[in-house]
Amino acid sequence: MIDATARLEHYIDHLAPTWRALPEHRRGRFYVPEAMVEHAESLGIDPTPYLGSGDVPVRIGDPDPVLVAATQDIGRVRSSMRRIVYQGHGIGQSFVMPDGLRRKGYSGGPGFDGVSLFLATNERHAALWREAYPRADVEVVGSPKLGGRSREDGPRDPLVVASFHWAATLAGVPEAGSAWSYYRRALPGLARRFDFALHAHPRIRDVVEPEAERIGVPFIRSFDEVLDRAGVYVNDCSSTLWEFAAFGGPVVVLNSPDFRRDVHHGLRFWDCADVGPQVDRPSGLVAAILRAQADPEEDRLRRRAIAADLYPFDDPADRAARAILNLAGPPESAHPQAPALAGSSTHTPEV
Repeated sequence: MIDATARLEHYIDHLAPTWRALPEHRRGRFYVPEAMVEHAESLGIDPTPYLGSGDVPVRIGDPDPVLVAATQDIGRVRSSMRRIVYQGHGIGQSFVMPDGLRRKGYSGGPGFDGVSLFLATNERHAALWREAYPRADVEVVGSPKLGGRSREDGPRDPLVVASFHWAATLAGVPEAGSAWSYYRRALPGLARRFDFALHAHPRIRDVVEPEAERIGVPFIRSFDEVLDRAGVYVNDCSSTLWEFAAFGGPVVVLNSPDFRRDVHHGLRFWDCADVGPQVDRPSGLVAAILRAQADPEEDRLRRRAIAADLYPFDDPADRAARAILNLAGPPESAHPQAPALAGSSTHTPEV
């Protein structure tokens, strides 16, 4: 029985489609903190709550793997001596420290010892894992979180949604921060000019949501709702920037003056930053949003090319489930004709 654990809301969002794609008879327990039970249930998971901040109470020494989406959760299950499957909770961004090494806890960096299988979003992501952990298996599966939605371009609502990442404190790496403080004062002007709403990474909601109330605009908690409602998405450095683009939506990319142009972390900095018009100062916001609304062909073509590179598959959850089942091997109990993966009519898993 394959177990899983996720301690934060957005980790659960990323793991839920993979969990649902596993055959029911191979699903063990999905451990979440008590505060996350309702959210997990809303995504079709029957969770097992746990208390405290220590190790997750997964079965010790079991040969079947545990699925996680964050380094903190790796640490909480490592003592169980279980094989660990790591499915990241984003596009695979990495940060190079001043000493030339990759930052701990990010793709290709330290902190992932004990992982048997990395589920990578794309080949860029996979290359980081293969270089850093050559003894682990790496499978490119796409982003299970994005499976099941249409990627077609088409008419979109006029709503402009601006969202901000949280300010991760990484010494010597300002690119891991947020552009929130730099653009905050420009938001009331956008609210007067456009049909406007705010969204935020879960770790900065308590800062952004009161600001939305103060300037009199809606705050949208769920990114799924942003995908459903927004015509243009404005963001600084979250994976949601490319997720929105993957579904045909024009985006505006916010640069902070703290984001150095002479560094190369990859992806957001700066290989794929041209997924939409880039803004370097608040005075450029209106023009960039108007361009995104017009969505000229050259922007559309570049956005599609980046999305195809970063999200290569339309069946990511099924691919992730098959990779986990291949690692786990056949079940000990007899299942001579195991059911096909949930949500798939064209693939038969190896169980």
